[in-house]
Amino acid sequence: MRHRRLTALLAVVLVLAGIAGIDATASSQSGPWPAVPVSTLWPTFASVPIAESGSGGLRGWNGALRWCRASTAVPSDFACAYEDGRGRTGYICLAARAPLDGISASLLTARVAPGDETYRSAAPSQVCESSLAYALSLG
Repeated sequence: MRHRRLTALLAVVLVLAGIAGIDATASSQSGPWPAVPVSTLWPTFASVPIAESGSGGLRGWNGALRWCRASTAVPSDFACAYEDGRGRTGYICLAARAPLDGISASLLTARVAPGDETYRSAAPSQVCESSLAYALSLG
């Protein structure tokens, strides 16, 4: 009887440890959405497959992806920042509808390099909201 209880307890502990291990692995591999799929597709600013928006910023600039943040006004709209070692930041805008949607170039609405004169005084979230509104107006 005691052997059965010990075996059952050991089985429960192993199952719980397995569940905890699977959960930890899944969250560490998936990371915050959509930053992980964006960094997989476009790890650097130069790899983003759309032309720069506005009047253009630093030519040939190529920062690495740092983060993606959702707009507070439009839940489907994201700004993803690229930075370099000198503190310069560029960003892309992504109209991603849901985590289950695949991320692709068709969801990109803007690409803004550091030093762009057109968007100098606007926050990335404002530019992304405006670029999404413009993209939606085109149909």
